[in-house]
Amino acid sequence: MARGMRNKFVAARMYRDRAEELRAIADGLAQESERDLLMSIAGDYERLAKSAETRGGVARCASQF
Repeated sequence: MARGMRNKFVAARMYRDRAEELRAIADGLAQESERDLLMSIAGDYERLAKSAETRGGVARCASQF
């Protein structure tokens, strides 16, 4: 596997792991607004992961925000 291809999948895994962590934290929160905020951020990390996989990098994804 080419180095660039491996790096994009490593980045995608990192973003997905971070999203999973945020969802786990959100599940333990009592206040709905805090849960919603963390779930929104988790969704952003999922989008970053997808972008890293499909377009080959974070730089292009970051320009979408």
